[in-house]
Amino acid sequence: MIAAVVFAMPAEFAPWRRRHAFQPIVATGLSVFEAQIGATRARVMTSGIGAPNAATLVKAIHAGGADVIVVAGVGGGLKPQHAAGEILVAQRIRSEHGGRDTVVNDRLLSMAADAGATIVEAFVSVDRIVAHAEEKARLGRQGDAVDMESFAVLGEAESLRLPAVAIRVVGDTASEDLPMDFMRAIRPDGAIHVRAVLLEIASHPARWPAIVRFGLSNRRALTRLAVFLDRFVAAIGAPHP
Repeated sequence: MIAAVVFAMPAEFAPWRRRHAFQPIVATGLSVFEAQIGATRARVMTSGIGAPNAATLVKAIHAGGADVIVVAGVGGGLKPQHAAGEILVAQRIRSEHGGRDTVVNDRLLSMAADAGATIVEAFVSVDRIVAHAEEKARLGRQGDAVDMESFAVLGEAESLRLPAVAIRVVGDTASEDLPMDFMRAIRPDGAIHVRAVLLEIASHPARWPAIVRFGLSNRRALTRLAVFLDRFVAAIGAPHP
């Protein structure tokens, strides 16, 4: 059983990568890392923020023989009951702009819950980083957490009839404003422009304590996600009655 696990950025993958002997491989033109997690072959790749090339990515995953797709990473909480570090799995993914929701595979949803994720109604995918609590409150009428990749990737997986699920760990809660404007640092390919991040940080010294707290909170959240993924991904390939 091969599970393709898609993160937006290498930094989201890093805590899980440190827990296993992931080896780099070249698969259908992608930069891929593989490791055996229980009975499952975990095949990890990154989509870039916003998954700008989701169709190409998912077609390559399908061509590479993956059995399921797991979109994983940090999400912003949209409802006050979701605490930082909580693992969420959504029954459906919707675009902020409406249209048909993408429905998550029932078996993967149930397995994620068994592994410790909280089942929620929906994630909302948007085309920008949601930085302010006021905007989160508005989006909270549509779903429980916000991200930028799940709708694009799961929509492409659905078109290929490839079972898929989205897992998000809450990095910032519904009541939190982000400490800086990260949108300025996103390149067209979805990667982070590190120099732009450093310039943004340097230009706002009063925000440094908040930025450090934000970074530490996200690190803790991603560590919790890595522990969860150990259980969940191993269960995907395990024999089921």
